[in-house]
Amino acid sequence: MATQALHQAWGEYQLYSLHNAQGSRVDVSDLGATIVNFWVRGGNEKPVNVVMGFASPEHYFATRTYMGAVVGPWANRIRAGRFELDGRTVQLAVNENGNHLHGASGGLHLRRWRVLGHDRHTLTLVCEVAAGEAGYPANLQVTLTMTFDDENRLLLEYQASVDRLAPINLTQHSYFNLSGGEVGIAEHLLSVAAHHYLAIDAGLLPTARLPVAGSAMDLRLPVRLGERIDSDEAQVALVGGFDHCWCLDQSSEPAARLVCPHSGLALMVQTDQPGIQVYTGNALSGEVGHEERRYGKHSGICLETQCYPDQVNMPLLKGDCLYSPQRAYHQRTSFQLLTL
Repeated sequence: MATQALHQAWGEYQLYSLHNAQGSRVDVSDLGATIVNFWVRGGNEKPVNVVMGFASPEHYFATRTYMGAVVGPWANRIRAGRFELDGRTVQLAVNENGNHLHGASGGLHLRRWRVLGHDRHTLTLVCEVAAGEAGYPANLQVTLTMTFDDENRLLLEYQASVDRLAPINLTQHSYFNLSGGEVGIAEHLLSVAAHHYLAIDAGLLPTARLPVAGSAMDLRLPVRLGERIDSDEAQVALVGGFDHCWCLDQSSEPAARLVCPHSGLALMVQTDQPGIQVYTGNALSGEVGHEERRYGKHSGICLETQCYPDQVNMPLLKGDCLYSPQRAYHQRTSFQLLTL
């Protein structure tokens, strides 16, 4: 975790570093607004990189993991890539089993973001998607401000504007492993402040809002992940772990808490979003990342704050995820690392 310049070349892209008084460092690329490194000191004062990532931009183009990037204009899935808007059917590009995922060819994760401002604690980036790309019905501009404070809190503040009515759902897709990869996420403890989750079908699209009580999805108290992601319950077995959205209790903070006894680190997630998609890296297939580690199944966990998957097709909630020139998109989510 050596001291590093605030800005350096990274292949054809750039890395921008945020530092704090604890000696922690976050490295962000203008490729996809991607968090490449997140260095903090563990409970034994040993430096730990708590996010998974790759050594070069080429690795990010070669993977379909969305590793560390901002995803959108619509994070998560839309069934058949289709929804009704102002009395007409909008058809988006489909890129996963006939469904739309993470923006498809209009995705933010492999675009070069422009840097509007950068200093030791703050980085502001902007990116655009043109109307018609991947079928999106509006011109979109997304601005992201990342602020890293002296309490090891990384605050992400999103703003987005459109020139006509369109759905927006943005999230950050870092894969966390609080041991730096020394142990898998099965050894981590997770809690999520949610009494309900969205059950999914074989296409990973939501089918029902169900109570977590009495199921493997009950994360209201901390549980060792290995006890749940290998469960033979139908919802877990369907995807080989978790790839589900929890409906957050809005009065509860934090939204989620991840603990690694091995490193003595805890991650606190706070958000103003209604849902959090917990993805336990079920499809990771041996990609080579930091320190030449192979990222296999359940090597890392994503805690993706967002609205609900396919919400644009939920009649009672659809209006909450539609934006217009008169209504801009805003989101605040923070990731804070604490020592136990």
